[in-house]
Amino acid sequence: MSTSPKQMEMPGMPETRRAMPAVRCCSLVPGQQVLYLGRIQGGPRYGSSGVVRRVLSHKAVVEIQGSGTWNIPYFFLTTAQAA
Repeated sequence: MSTSPKQMEMPGMPETRRAMPAVRCCSLVPGQQVLYLGRIQGGPRYGSSGVVRRVLSHKAVVEIQGSGTWNIPYFFLTTAQAA
């Protein structure tokens, strides 16, 4: 028995995308490129890319070009390679 239900496939429906894995503090280094996957009002745009400036225990300090520098929890980030 499957633990997660599968969406019924119908003609014309787009394929369901799998969620990209979030990063962890141990897997990031300053200077690494990341993508922001959060949807927070007033925050960076979904899919914005940035560069890690500092790695903290529960979040990273990320510089996103055109949006400034943000403290972003790891569950809103993924590496550019994972995308």
